[in-house]
Amino acid sequence: MMKFQTTGLLMKMHRKIKLLKILLILLILIGVQKAVYAGQQISGDDPIKIKELQIERKKKELLILQKRIAEELKKLQQIKEYIKEKLDEIKRMETDRYMQLANLYASIPPKNAGKIMEELDPKTAAKIMLYMDKKKAGIIWGFIDPKKACQITKEMVRLK
Repeated sequence: MMKFQTTGLLMKMHRKIKLLKILLILLILIGVQKAVYAGQQISGDDPIKIKELQIERKKKELLILQKRIAEELKKLQQIKEYIKEKLDEIKRMETDRYMQLANLYASIPPKNAGKIMEELDPKTAAKIMLYMDKKKAGIIWGFIDPKKACQITKEMVRLK
């Protein structure tokens, strides 16, 4: 007898579960129908409202793009400043290097310095001469071959 009671209870529970499933499906269908109806009211009945919503959406998209562009411009400006700083640093290092070379050549006897200058490429020689004390550079000029001195002078004019 116990067996029949358990089976009966199971059958009742099974029917209740089926009824709950049917109710749940009906509720979902009602919710979907309401959503469709609401969408039809906005989209089907009022084309002006649709355009307004589209314009608002486009405005929001444009604002987002504007913010992104502003952020990218800020990043580019930071990169530009970083590059400028590094270039300035390189120029300072180059200037220091040529000043040291100018002092070195000024300390060498002028005849020897003139011979070495003749062997250098005109651009390097010109930079060294530009950073050198004018009196010492003038003495060294006397020991440089005239053709080479002419090339160095042309480079000095271009560099200034």
